[in-house]
Amino acid sequence: MQYQAVILLLILAIPIYFLWRRILRSKLKNPKYKSLVLGLLTLVSAPLVYLGFIISFIWFVSYHPKHQFDKEVWTNDVEKRFQLSDNIIDSEMLINKTKEEVIDLLGQENNEMDNDSWSYYLGFKPGLLSIDPDILELTFENGKVVDVRQYKS
Repeated sequence: MQYQAVILLLILAIPIYFLWRRILRSKLKNPKYKSLVLGLLTLVSAPLVYLGFIISFIWFVSYHPKHQFDKEVWTNDVEKRFQLSDNIIDSEMLINKTKEEVIDLLGQENNEMDNDSWSYYLGFKPGLLSIDPDILELTFENGKVVDVRQYKS
């Protein structure tokens, strides 16, 4: 463990110790027993609080709203398309659509009619280590969409 984590744990332990002391003030009478219990409670709860802060931070950094598909938003806000992608995939709205129908909904965007695999840029989905943009990939068979998936480029 790096020394920064130890310092943070010690800083967290001080208010946690006093919180436990206040909670158990009237319950523990024996001073020797009281110190032991407070020390053990602080020792156990400080890392749990630290872990809670870390998990909350990761959730906060990774959170992004999800919206219903809207053609106008898809067209005008290219960097936030990832907010619409879950709805596109989960609702299977593109399955069995022809290439022309897909172009009508999503646009052509560097895709060629001859290819059976089309890709659409979704922008950068928020995340802790998100350094690559997401891509929506459509797979065609016999001119119709058979699979839609999302991946990092």
